[in-house]
Amino acid sequence: MLGWELPPHNSGGLGVACFQLCKALAKRGADIEFVVPYQAEHDIDFMRVTAATPQDVTRVYSFGIAYDSYK
Repeated sequence: MLGWELPPHNSGGLGVACFQLCKALAKRGADIEFVVPYQAEHDIDFMRVTAATPQDVTRVYSFGIAYDSYK
């Protein structure tokens, strides 16, 4: 699954909804890898959380809030 956010790193409600959806799918036996666009610690035992890393990019600058575009 691809997502913008995941608890506890939320900027809205989408991360919470995705978290609960993944939790329910995992209870039914789904093997889930959740990909987010940042590196952070997530203490989640029912799925793998992976940070997406752009190829050939040495540095990413962020400005403003979570929904602003990267420069």
